[in-house]
Amino acid sequence: MKTTTDESEAVRGYASPLICERLGIAPSTLSMWAKNRWVDATLLGTTGRRSTRYWTPQDYVLVRIVKALRDAGGSYDVIAAARPVIEDAWDGLDEDHHLYWDGQDLLEVTPWGQVQSRLQHPGQYLLHVVATPLQQWLDDAVRNATMYLASDVENLRLRRQAILHDRSSLNTA
Repeated sequence: MKTTTDESEAVRGYASPLICERLGIAPSTLSMWAKNRWVDATLLGTTGRRSTRYWTPQDYVLVRIVKALRDAGGSYDVIAAARPVIEDAWDGLDEDHHLYWDGQDLLEVTPWGQVQSRLQHPGQYLLHVVATPLQQWLDDAVRNATMYLASDVENLRLRRQAILHDRSSLNTA
């Protein structure tokens, strides 16, 4: 199949060998997942054993999620149940939309911070646990911090210590 950079006549996609290479999965594993309907190549399916499937970016993400769930110990039943949850999420998706696998349940965290069970107790809201990206926040803080002269900061510190000392002297008198 030809590739192009002209977006007016193109569709974005992945051939099966590229997905396998990027995600580190065997072609037989990808074929088994497709056979069991955990994933589908919706851009262009297969017509036989040797034909290459073509996958949309959403298909690619679904394969990536299935791999992540399998790597984390998710059972085939969990993966089968997770697919409709993932596909339902596409419409309202943004960068603050997350799925978490806690070893027992697939949790959906919405952009508004709501945490909802999607497998064990579908629709039940859960305690919101805050996860903070410490290193990213520290890097942002360092990058955006204002630079002050150390001598100015030390002078302010000494002045404030003197003010506090004066105040404590007045309170004891």
